[in-house]
Amino acid sequence: YDTHGKRELSEYVGHGTNNVAELTAILRAAEALAGETRPIVLKTDSQYSIGVLTKNWKAKANPELILATKTALAKVPTMKLRYIEGHAGHAGNERADELARIAVSARKSTPWKLHKKLDMGPKGEEA
Repeated sequence: YDTHGKRELSEYVGHGTNNVAELTAILRAAEALAGETRPIVLKTDSQYSIGVLTKNWKAKANPELILATKTALAKVPTMKLRYIEGHAGHAGNERADELARIAVSARKSTPWKLHKKLDMGPKGEEA
């Protein structure tokens, strides 16, 4: 979500793992928001992604994707990653899972879609 509305994207990552999909989602969000100066909270149910991106966890796979994601995040210094429990009724997380299932089922990506304009709170979250 941002002041322009909710933006959605689904990307088919082929036979990639869940970790690849989670990192790719964070990468795409960071790329789309490069240069943004407002506070941004990106909620994810991936402790792995938060760990390898912000806590210096050692990754055994996907070093190029991790580096690309860290590089993109550096261009959005106001973006913070926040862990939320998956499959726990968080609307945005449930929608992300739905978009992922659609992309896998269709074996294709969909471009960014912009939905309704929102009133955003001071911390970059939906008010």
